[in-house]
Amino acid sequence: KPLKGRSRLDTQAFFSYMTTALTPYHAARKSQDMLVAEGIPALDENADWALAPGGRYFLTTNDGTTIAFALPQGAPRGFRIVATHNDSPALRLKPQPEILREGLSMLNIDVYGGPILSTWFDRPLAVAGRVFIRGEDWAHPQSTLVELPEKVTIPSLAAHMKRGDDPINPQKELLALWGTSDAPALREQIAAASHDLFTPEDILAHELYLVSAEAPEILGAEHTLYASPRIDNLANAYAATCAIRDCQPTDHIAVFISYQHEEIGSHTRQGAAASLLSKKLARIAEATDADLRALLAESVILSCDQAHAAHPNYPEKADPVLRPRLGEGPVLKLAASHSYATTPRGEAMLRALCAEENIPLQTFVNRADMRGGSTIGPIAETACGIEAIDVGNPMLAMHSIRELADLHDQDAMERLMGAFFTR
Repeated sequence: KPLKGRSRLDTQAFFSYMTTALTPYHAARKSQDMLVAEGIPALDENADWALAPGGRYFLTTNDGTTIAFALPQGAPRGFRIVATHNDSPALRLKPQPEILREGLSMLNIDVYGGPILSTWFDRPLAVAGRVFIRGEDWAHPQSTLVELPEKVTIPSLAAHMKRGDDPINPQKELLALWGTSDAPALREQIAAASHDLFTPEDILAHELYLVSAEAPEILGAEHTLYASPRIDNLANAYAATCAIRDCQPTDHIAVFISYQHEEIGSHTRQGAAASLLSKKLARIAEATDADLRALLAESVILSCDQAHAAHPNYPEKADPVLRPRLGEGPVLKLAASHSYATTPRGEAMLRALCAEENIPLQTFVNRADMRGGSTIGPIAETACGIEAIDVGNPMLAMHSIRELADLHDQDAMERLMGAFFTR
């Protein structure tokens, strides 16, 4: 069923992205594939950059952080930056993860981020991530993305044997069933999945996650609600990839960055707290013969991370007045503590832009008696000194293995990003 007033969203392509972007590394690869398909070249960080007016380019850092930008035809006035993150809560496999119990081979995990652990039981889980193999010398190992064809699951304890609501002990209860005690070693299956490009002995290290293998699905009588893994925050990473791919900026340099590690605090070299963005902006300015200080003075970050909708089963959890709803547009996020970066000036800018573009805009503020979550906005603006505005789409079940949102809001967010880049 078509969306009312749809102008941008390709639901089939969106769902394909959400299904195959299993880890931050797969998400970065998917975004880069979308850019390459549009004829946008990748830049080599170890070479000089020859940038043409009106050109569009991208680069990646450490396999998982994507930066893309589009230049205006004339002299740029500043940067318009859409910042997202592409990691989601997950279960990460430990080194040598196999544990034998009761004649079964189980996979030992560590918890990444803050997942709702109760939602991870009895579902098909994919094993995906990246492995490092031997390179030309010890200082240059090669990384490769992997997704095993085998699925695993975390079996629940029967209700008859577990009474009450005791907290879940992840070390005890979240081991995943790999197979019987005769199952092949994980490293053997990783090598087999590479079609013999490397052997188990070539594997030096791995960063593998258990993630949902279930595809997105449209729900509800009006066919606009959808459930999917990793809506937080792949939905924004996809929208931003589309927006930078399609934009033609007039007098600003449009920049898209998809950080990693937001779910664990952003304090890594590819997280929002790093100097990564600042260094890349400086290099873009140098390659375009622009004054970096003047560009920064006319720059703004649109920090795009998902937002909480008022929950129909828990209405008391939302603010008495400001109650974002599914399907009614993106959400401006405000906090007196500055846990969201939006200032009154930033709020005024975004409200004016949305009004000019006829994009609905809702407002979220935490209840005064509840502590909210964190996001990349305040961290990114501190790291690079550029004012940030925090915005996201309303959703339910945030950090569940399967979250819920509305396609109308996804469409509106993509249009908002496009307007932000070009207006």
